[in-house]
Amino acid sequence: MRADRVYLLTDPPKSELRRYHEKVLARLAAAKVETLVRHCEIWDPNAVVGEIGRIAETERGNHVYVNLGTGPKTCAIAATLAAMLWRLEAYYPKVDYGTSLVDGNVEDDHPVTAITGIPTFQLDAPNGDVLTVLEL
Repeated sequence: MRADRVYLLTDPPKSELRRYHEKVLARLAAAKVETLVRHCEIWDPNAVVGEIGRIAETERGNHVYVNLGTGPKTCAIAATLAAMLWRLEAYYPKVDYGTSLVDGNVEDDHPVTAITGIPTFQLDAPNGDVLTVLEL
């Protein structure tokens, strides 16, 4: 799997996490992958679904893959729902914690050894009638 473009959803990084954030950006730049950082409340499932929806609309016609393996569980759940709503391909990267670190300078920087596609089912957004009833 090779990405042409990566959207990195993140809270504005706290100072203690900035080095991880910068390392990810540097690796993507070294791999010549266009990277777009989007700030959103990753602990808020509604914010994550909305942001991924905006990305899906921007990338309409392209293959969009959603990484479910990073961020909090609420983010993974929201990303799974977004993948169902916009028919995106969800995946989970398997990290090998038993091997040495990729970069000895960054704690917990273990290699990804496999990618597992996550099956999703089609979830249609509610139509006008349903939304009208919900407004009552």
